[in-house]
Amino acid sequence: MLMGPMSHQANVEGILYYATNRWPLGDRGDQLLVDDGILSAWNPATYFGTAGDGSIFYPGPDGPMASLRLENVRDGLEDYNLMQELKRALAAHPDAPRGLVKRGEQALGARDIVTDSRHFTEDPTQYRAWRREVARTIGLLQKF
Repeated sequence: MLMGPMSHQANVEGILYYATNRWPLGDRGDQLLVDDGILSAWNPATYFGTAGDGSIFYPGPDGPMASLRLENVRDGLEDYNLMQELKRALAAHPDAPRGLVKRGEQALGARDIVTDSRHFTEDPTQYRAWRREVARTIGLLQKF
């Protein structure tokens, strides 16, 4: 939500992600790597005992491991790009039927899933429906 529709609504043009891989040795004890499986006992504390605090990579036995947080960032950036494609499609097809243009503008606004940084859906079904609507509308606009 944050990297996709919220950023698009706010006209964000870039991101700066703090501390992508902060793993202070003092919080690690004897376990310096996440090397004991998906239910690891590895301590994710990154800043004075705060768990995770924004880390998007973790130290794996074969190099950095992606976190679920990183997967969510990627999904959000893909949604942002999808919205940019819809914006371009709307601009490229001004003569499309008015109902389709309105549908595209509504999907681009994403108000069905987010109204501001504190009010947004937590329903994944509703979010995926919005995402499908954006993609469908791009396809329909490209036919004109």
